[in-house]
Amino acid sequence: MKLVTVAEMRALEQAAFAAGISEADLQEQAGLGVARVVAATLGGPDRGPVVVLAGPGNNGRDGFVAARYLLQWGYTVRLYLGPRHSLSPREIASLLDRGAPVLEHQDAPLLDRLRAWLRSAPCAVDALLGIGVKGPPRP
Repeated sequence: MKLVTVAEMRALEQAAFAAGISEADLQEQAGLGVARVVAATLGGPDRGPVVVLAGPGNNGRDGFVAARYLLQWGYTVRLYLGPRHSLSPREIASLLDRGAPVLEHQDAPLLDRLRAWLRSAPCAVDALLGIGVKGPPRP
């Protein structure tokens, strides 16, 4: 795995755009890559649920794409949507229609359920914060 700085990532994205690759194509490839890593790590859909934590912006959309692929491949997926997530009602409904429970950030009882999901999951995908985050994470 190669780690890059925010500046390097922004430059890579700009180069991709200049080469004619759309933002949607980048998100599709990023989400597919994450889903492949999860599948390879777990070894099969019977290994337990995968929790995807999706936040705002492109990172949250990458998580949505990963969730979509994992559902297609037979994995049990649970999706948490953080505050200011970027998914449309149609996209959320597409996951619900495939049997994925979705929690939208609201209050403490919801967070108790999220904690239970995370305790029971062998894998969680963190798509909450991306390169556009400003300052330290907020509670």
